[in-house]
Amino acid sequence: MPSEGVALPKLSLDTIPEATFYIPATGPATRPRRALKHDNTFVVLDSHGDIGASAGGTDGLFHCDTRFLSHFELLLNGMQPLLLGSNLRDDNTLLTVDLTNPDMYFDDRLVLPKDTLHVVRTIFLWRDTAY
Repeated sequence: MPSEGVALPKLSLDTIPEATFYIPATGPATRPRRALKHDNTFVVLDSHGDIGASAGGTDGLFHCDTRFLSHFELLLNGMQPLLLGSNLRDDNTLLTVDLTNPDMYFDDRLVLPKDTLHVVRTIFLWRDTAY
């Protein structure tokens, strides 16, 4: 749901050069799991850097075998961002994720075309804390 007082540009498919062949990008793809570990703390998350956002896993932030967090998800205007790429460091202590916005519609009009925003997430563990 759009925020009150925020004016987004109204774009139509006519402003997109390939509008005749345009395929809206709105849905997420599958999300492989990643695991980060440092000392007695580990986190299981998906390739977007989210915890518990997609079904089929025991995602969470764990310390000494106790889960302290089971859901943590980044949404853009209520929608899941699209994955551009993610990179897990060799020692499994840091995950860097590049995301972009999907096509966003309001009143059946395209208000924000895909690939307009670029979001970089960096998740790492240090001293029993996830950052």
